Amino acid sequence: MLGEKIGTVQEGNQEDLVVKAKQFDIAVGDILLILSRSHRKERVFIFRVLEIRNKLYGEGDEKKVANNLLLSERAVKPSEELIYLEIRGKVLGYVQREEDKWVFYYPSRIPEPFASVYRPKRGADEVLADILRNEISGNLFVGFLRTGGNTPNIPVYLPSDFLAMHMGIFGTTGCGKSNTMMVLIKSAIEANMKKPRTIGFFVIDPHDEYAFGSGENKHGIHHIVECLPDQIRKNVIGEFYYLTPVMSGTRPEIRPYARELKIAWSEILPSDIISIKEVKEQQMALLYLAHAKWKDQWIKRLLYTDANQLADETDYPLVTVLAVKRRLSFLHYSKVFVEDSNLSVLPQIIKQLENGNILIVNTSLISEEEQFLLTTIVSRTIFSLRAALKSSSYWDEFEKHAEIRLPATFLGKAKNFLKDFYISHSDGKKLVLKQVEELPVVLVTVEEAPSLMKPELMKHGSIFKDISRQGRKFRVGLLIISQQVTPIDNTILSQINTEINMQLGNEREIEAAINNASKNLRGYQTEFRILRKGDALLTASYRMMPIPIHVPLFDKLCVEFIERMKKSEEVVEGQDVSIL
Repeated sequence: MLGEKIGTVQEGNQEDLVVKAKQFDIAVGDILLILSRSHRKERVFIFRVLEIRNKLYGEGDEKKVANNLLLSERAVKPSEELIYLEIRGKVLGYVQREEDKWVFYYPSRIPEPFASVYRPKRGADEVLADILRNEISGNLFVGFLRTGGNTPNIPVYLPSDFLAMHMGIFGTTGCGKSNTMMVLIKSAIEANMKKPRTIGFFVIDPHDEYAFGSGENKHGIHHIVECLPDQIRKNVIGEFYYLTPVMSGTRPEIRPYARELKIAWSEILPSDIISIKEVKEQQMALLYLAHAKWKDQWIKRLLYTDANQLADETDYPLVTVLAVKRRLSFLHYSKVFVEDSNLSVLPQIIKQLENGNILIVNTSLISEEEQFLLTTIVSRTIFSLRAALKSSSYWDEFEKHAEIRLPATFLGKAKNFLKDFYISHSDGKKLVLKQVEELPVVLVTVEEAPSLMKPELMKHGSIFKDISRQGRKFRVGLLIISQQVTPIDNTILSQINTEINMQLGNEREIEAAINNASKNLRGYQTEFRILRKGDALLTASYRMMPIPIHVPLFDKLCVEFIERMKKSEEVVEGQDVSIL
């Protein structure tokens, strides 16, 4: 039932075991199953291979045989019957049958001595999938289970509700992070094809590669959008899904689904600037004073008013005024941040996210600080709205809380559509609000995370630190994408509850990933070193074991999805797309 018997348990404890096995083709990373029947209870222990050694029966004989073979051409190699494998690895846990289903337990027990060890048969994945069902279920596809160098046809999912507990994708250049993001975006679209839509996804695309693909991916998210039936597309994609700073540089076929990215100066708060730039105490105080004094016009006054006049009006030294002007000067030349509030699409962005839609933002044509400010403003706005909602039972209470937290320019445009999302019913006297738990999870990607989440920027407070600590209760999550783990602030790292760890650049980063993981990865150093492109170790606080996965090429998944859409005669929202 469990597969092919390859050996027996030799020794070990409840976490680390040594298996004595025949000369089979075993690889680091393979998952083996150990059948235990101790105390009249049948259990299956899940064992992950971390180290393999060739051994010869007879202590010390390996050296003698090697010397003989080296020195004499007539020396005879030992027969295969005299050679065995010594396999060391980790017990990930065990399962046992309870009421006709497998229940997973942490490794608090040990299999009996000389228990049989099995390798799941290739091509017969049902047994392993059934055993691991609780560890790989959910509604957001991330990849296929990986065992050593093989990838069984066992899909691995994440539950979208846990995205609000924050997620990290860590890996060096070329390891497959962009492909992983495209797979996640596609998965979010598929998850949202069921009622109710569960994920609002704000995706930063620093290389403008997600919409049409690049490199190995000849298809992109736009091909998914285009193949959807009209009604599904209208409901799942919404009014648009692509944001770009310059519409004239956008491919014609995507323009019906695109908007030009503009954010008004009046929608920026001092805390947004402080979150992306290092400022001294006096400069920070001047920013807050200007906002308190001039409200929505604070940036305009700081940029356009003569420095000497500002020094007189604010009673701050000229050197401080000049320093603040320099820090705001990038807004003068920005394609994204504009003085005219009528051009802003921030209300539309929030509307899309609250509606459970995806947004891909092309930031390849703007500076890093513009990208960081955009991510900060969107994160702060959705977080503030959800916090105001959580603090209120009725619409009039929500309005008061929102007016304290958010710029009037934004609220004036957003109130009408926010009523559609936030109001549950009227009790005859007042408008009763929904619970936050009834709304989609909103996931915001943070690209180039080390530059935005370094400790130096966290010392004066940051919306990202606030979201990392409190976002779960407001159903707002961060998806942090980084080549490195070490530069990111420890407070942020400690709040990430789902990690997709891919190839990393050096031993220091590997050690940091192991320390940061939500599940114990001690002993996995060797596996980190042999990860291939697309391979990853998936850990999550709500799972009981680390799951090795391979993220398939988006192109293949996209072509399969398009074919499913073509074959389906009729698709209605709410239908399980997996049957199409």
